[in-house]
Amino acid sequence: MQRELFRKDIARQTIVGIFYVNGKRIRKTMGTFAQLSLHVVDDVDDDGKVKKDKNGNPKRKAVPIRTGKREEDRIKKWCWNRWEEVNAELLKGEKVKKEKSQSIRKLFQEWIDYSAATRAGGTLEYYVATANLFMKLHTDFPVADFSLRHVDKIITHLSEKGLSTATVNIKLKCLKAFLRWAHERDLIDKIPKIKLLTDDHKIPVTMDDGQVAALLQRISRLKHEAPNPFHRRCYLVHERFILVVGLTGCRRGEAFWLRWNQIDLDAGRITVRKQSDFRVKEGKEKILVMPPILIAYLKEQREQFPNEEFLLDNGKTGAARGTGLIYASPYGITVAIRRHLQELGIARAGLKPIHGFRAKWITDLYRHGFDLQTISQGAGHSRLQTTAGYLSDPGMKLKDAAQALSANWHIIGTPQIENSQLTD
Repeated sequence: MQRELFRKDIARQTIVGIFYVNGKRIRKTMGTFAQLSLHVVDDVDDDGKVKKDKNGNPKRKAVPIRTGKREEDRIKKWCWNRWEEVNAELLKGEKVKKEKSQSIRKLFQEWIDYSAATRAGGTLEYYVATANLFMKLHTDFPVADFSLRHVDKIITHLSEKGLSTATVNIKLKCLKAFLRWAHERDLIDKIPKIKLLTDDHKIPVTMDDGQVAALLQRISRLKHEAPNPFHRRCYLVHERFILVVGLTGCRRGEAFWLRWNQIDLDAGRITVRKQSDFRVKEGKEKILVMPPILIAYLKEQREQFPNEEFLLDNGKTGAARGTGLIYASPYGITVAIRRHLQELGIARAGLKPIHGFRAKWITDLYRHGFDLQTISQGAGHSRLQTTAGYLSDPGMKLKDAAQALSANWHIIGTPQIENSQLTD
């Protein structure tokens, strides 16, 4: 096997095969690192120092979890077998293009199989749920007969169940992804224009200080009482995650993929940057400032666990370490925090387990007198309107202004008004 035929894509954590068939260059995904038992580690030189790229970032490479020539041969054989499957799929695709009458049920299954090797686990779950919902509401029919009336039936069904606009739009986005995939393979002549639903802006629901304190107390208690070491590690990770998100206002993904080498405890700041497994939403590096209480907490954690790589590290070593993260995706930590809220009786409609902390951070800063420009910069928003949309009480400062104006006008002869009337 020529070395250049198969390449390891560290960013997407996949092995890509490059072939030339009938003079045409074909690039196909052979499999994911998880399927091939590969994990990403730092690329070091002979002296044990981590290599750097031209931008000064540490280089990463993919290696088998179990070393040895037999393991390398297994991966090569797997890739060649996968190529035979891909080649068969290409030949089959040429035949399907001529027919354009393929069953939509069958096409949904092919789309899921294709996505399983190219999409993250969380995205794949949404795709599978959307495909199952579509086939539950519709009988099988040729894909060429797809129309917007099928979309309307899904929207009606989800709306009758009382689901939010955001949840309905997730299903519609998945359906649009399926149609784009079918169009790229010439299975449909054009992509129907699916319009996402719009809704009146709803201010995020947040927890009060007492509820946050109760949540942290519960996690701290479980962290010490849990008999299982893995459970104790989970509760420790929950505590870290909540404190970082709640005290910096960062996004869920930013905290989930956070590495200790991005946390500068001396300078009191966190650098959020693009990584092989994470992309910054703003598209560029940004700085998060940590309050003293968070700095002290993380210093204590770092001294206690000096060999960890991630903030949400699984605490394992050797072959059992795997990816190094205790959860496979950010969805896992969301489910865990939601379970805590349900046990405390705090969970309610509109309260997002993780995003609620970000909304609380923005609201608290505004209540303490910080201007929207400063808060927007810290939150990573490109527009002030986005930041203003998080405020639980947009008129909170207008009331203070009304108090000051009333005091000034009283001096020039207007009737005195009781403070209690101004704040009602």
